[in-house]
Amino acid sequence: MLHLSHLRNSGVAFGLFADQGADGGAWLLAGLGVLAIGVVTLYFRRARADDALLLTALGLVLGGAVGNLLDRLAAGAVTDFVGVYLGSYRWPDFNVADSAISIGLVLLVLDSFRAPRAEPAPGAAE
Repeated sequence: MLHLSHLRNSGVAFGLFADQGADGGAWLLAGLGVLAIGVVTLYFRRARADDALLLTALGLVLGGAVGNLLDRLAAGAVTDFVGVYLGSYRWPDFNVADSAISIGLVLLVLDSFRAPRAEPAPGAAE
């Protein structure tokens, strides 16, 4: 069952490390977010243009990271607003950016199991 809520999350995804997000820790998390965005951007730029699964995965991770970073810079925390209950179990609240990052990471894992594609010969038409 889905539940809409409104939580300010000063930690990372799903409220992890929320205690460290207060008192300047938000800047550390924002810095780590910028670093992650840089790494994903480099990986994105090196990916083949016809590798749809990898590009989709990286786009989801990048979009989610940018969304959370903007929220953190603007408000000092991200807003989590989706709660999921399964019987008596309650999953930690999350937001759309967390979902995009999670789905992107699952797609990256799936992509890692694919056989490597051969690089086209120089000058060959793609």
